Amino acid sequence: MQDQTQLEQETLTSIAIASSILSHAILSLTHQDSKLVECCLTCQIPLEIYQTIEKNSLLNLKPELCNQSVTFFPNSEITLKATLHPDRLLDIPENTTPETALEYLQQLSETQPEHPLVNLDN
Repeated sequence: MQDQTQLEQETLTSIAIASSILSHAILSLTHQDSKLVECCLTCQIPLEIYQTIEKNSLLNLKPELCNQSVTFFPNSEITLKATLHPDRLLDIPENTTPETALEYLQQLSETQPEHPLVNLDN
């Protein structure tokens, strides 16, 4: 039963972090020949959220950027830039704008937190 409780707690943490990231994000879409080739999300997050992401491996952070010798100041804001894996680009609605894509991701994070686009384990 403890495993189930821990899993539920981790899921709630992931949902809260996804919501926090999306609510402060700027989304950019790159098209080539009318085809979406990149989806990039940039946001400022509190150090506490960054540390939770890193500790729980909630995002696929580049190891070279997770330098143990780097010390952040308390109350620091961390700039997080996340790029959607190319395999997931087809999940973004066609002919979308950055604003509507961000709204779509926010809706997914609230209604379908296990969807691959917003599941932080992906």
